[in-house]
Amino acid sequence: MNVVQNATNVIIKDLIIDASNLGNRSVITVSTGAQNVSIQNIMIQNDTSEKDAILTLGNYVQLQNLTFFNVTNSHPVQISGSHSNVKNCRSSDQSIFALVAVTGGITDIHVEGNLAENRPLFDGGYTLASSSDIWIQNNVLNNFPNRTYGILVMGGTPEPFKAPFDKVFILSNNVTAGAGAYNAISIYGLSSNVLVANNTVDQSLSGHNAIAVASGINVTVTQNIVFGCIEGAEGGIEVESNPVHNRFTGISENVNVTNNVVFGSQWGIYVRIMVPDHINWADNPLKSKNILIEGNTISNCTIGINLLNGNCIIVKDNILIDNTVSFAVDEINVMNYTY
Repeated sequence: MNVVQNATNVIIKDLIIDASNLGNRSVITVSTGAQNVSIQNIMIQNDTSEKDAILTLGNYVQLQNLTFFNVTNSHPVQISGSHSNVKNCRSSDQSIFALVAVTGGITDIHVEGNLAENRPLFDGGYTLASSSDIWIQNNVLNNFPNRTYGILVMGGTPEPFKAPFDKVFILSNNVTAGAGAYNAISIYGLSSNVLVANNTVDQSLSGHNAIAVASGINVTVTQNIVFGCIEGAEGGIEVESNPVHNRFTGISENVNVTNNVVFGSQWGIYVRIMVPDHINWADNPLKSKNILIEGNTISNCTIGINLLNGNCIIVKDNILIDNTVSFAVDEINVMNYTY
């Protein structure tokens, strides 16, 4: 089914589509230039194509109350146009492909009230252009699988693909990892002006980080509840300089980690350089800087707050309860910190 180029005011609704014999193509495509398209109350089933089930290239596209069953080899939804909403959609298929993927060069995207089980929720991986004003809120993500990220915000840099995401809001999502899953919420690629707030993350089956800023610029992580991050060198909330997640090297800068609840993890909140001897650092690993860790409640962790590397870090007014070590700092590799 194809919404043709430059079509306007199109409604597609109340269908059950069996894609068993469709071949390797998208079930529904909204073509470039189409606007004001509403796709609602549709079930797509038995789509084994490697093409995304719904591909939207137009603007002002609303996807609402869509169900995907046996759509495992691709993203159920791929957004490649601006001013688009994905609301109250659901999939429980076992798949490594996120329910919603976005491309670069778009703005004003809302992913709200969806249910993703046994697959990731959101894939904003490496892109060739920056996207902005992305809202991921009030979703439920259960059991995202081995070696996948639950919510991935990336973009990437440096030249010639300087494309970090900007103005990203990850709010009030409920996330539970599956066995062997990677980080639940990942802010990578030097994404900027990011707010991660009021999310609940259970990493008990994974052990990896709940929220990872690795690397991001002007990021606020606040009022989240995270637990179960027991992997040996990770923890609840990570602020990191990373040599690979940004297409190359990158630091986190101007990061506020405030008023979160972290418990039952290896490290509660930590700051570090990932693999300081990685070849991409060229023997010059860069420290993340200008980091505030304030007002958090951290309990039952091996180390409550762990500063391994960094510059200009303020740690204040945190509540540390029943941690094996409340606060640790590498005095050689951490510069200009206050505690």
